[in-house]
Amino acid sequence: MDPQVIHLIMCDRSYHDPRNLHRLNIGGLLLRIRARQPPPAHHDFCVLVMMVGFAASGELWLQAVEQATDQTVFRSRRHAVRFPRDLDEVFGTRFQIDRCPLPRYGRYRLELWLNDEVIGARPFWLLPRT
Repeated sequence: MDPQVIHLIMCDRSYHDPRNLHRLNIGGLLLRIRARQPPPAHHDFCVLVMMVGFAASGELWLQAVEQATDQTVFRSRRHAVRFPRDLDEVFGTRFQIDRCPLPRYGRYRLELWLNDEVIGARPFWLLPRT
């Protein structure tokens, strides 16, 4: 099986169901962020990552890139991870992002890095409040 990122989800919050630890509840899915005031803006969010097929261990982190300039505007702390021995077992982790700087309205790219290689990415937008 080829390693793959199954989910790279931006949201306001997430938590395990106390009655079923195999269930994860996600609140406030994010794709378009509406700015409360004109940029530059700072936004808090959570990122859930679900992966399968990765082996051994490494360092995992996120970065946000402004699409128009290809400039990195945020880089998270690096997290040391050890993947399951069974390649079919799903590995999940959560990042809490506080005060991510978003300098302009427009499209951004959230990148997931493992050992200096981008293994997943997804777009998101900062838009004016309507």
